[in-house]
Amino acid sequence: MDIPRAMYLVELALEMCRDVLAPGGSFVVKVFQGEGFDEYLREIRSLFTKGQSS
Repeated sequence: MDIPRAMYLVELALEMCRDVLAPGGSFVVKVFQGEGFDEYLREIRSLFTKGQSS
């Protein structure tokens, strides 16, 4: 799978998470580093108490 398509899928997952995840809930996603990764990680960190990359 190419990086842009993979990023599209994780963005959809985050969008769904915003709609259905209860406050204080957890969101785990595997994201490949590439175009859009840093921006996505910043968005995760702005929405959740802890955003981690490894």
